[in-house]
Amino acid sequence: MDDVAALGGLGGADGLEAVLDGLGVAGRARQLGDQDADAAVAQIKPLGADLVYFGGMAAEGSLIIKQIRRDGMIALFMSGDGLFDAKDYIEASGGAAEGTYITYAKTPQGA
Repeated sequence: MDDVAALGGLGGADGLEAVLDGLGVAGRARQLGDQDADAAVAQIKPLGADLVYFGGMAAEGSLIIKQIRRDGMIALFMSGDGLFDAKDYIEASGGAAEGTYITYAKTPQGA
């Protein structure tokens, strides 16, 4: 899943998709700045995904993880540092972000 409007989101999702395609893993949904993630999650849920990778930013990521959890999906959720934002991702998700895996290229200040 990627947010094609997000700077850097598409590149991360494209790279992961290339690796996964080589392994025979299917599925990609695009989140195009919608205010909800119903359509994207509806594409992913029937696949029974073990992991959803999102390439995008925090505000959109919080919408997606909330919808994933609301729909009863237990898939792991992973993203790049676009979700590394306490207010726009962690707080905005209302607890749905718990357990999210976020890759980050450097140690955050204060860590």
